[in-house]
Amino acid sequence: MNQVIEFQWPFYLVEFDERLAMTSIKKLAEEIIELQKTFSTDTTNVAILGQIATRYSQMGNGEGAIKYLEKVLQIESNNKDALSLLSKIEISQPDEKH
Repeated sequence: MNQVIEFQWPFYLVEFDERLAMTSIKKLAEEIIELQKTFSTDTTNVAILGQIATRYSQMGNGEGAIKYLEKVLQIESNNKDALSLLSKIEISQPDEKH
């Protein structure tokens, strides 16, 4: 009497990926909080603003990234890194208005 046991691998992979994604998002959120604390003591530091924007972008939060990229551009209107990331976000989210 041989029984065939079927594993639902896609379910397990999705569950694993979701946990991994949540861990990554949590880590990015913690990094954002620390960067915001640092920024509060140096409110013209475009490097920190750019790092915050990048973390939001990595989390898939284009709106949050745009908010911080706009702050960078208020301080340095020709900041190439901010302009580049902003154009990438706008290309990937063409229908969103900010």
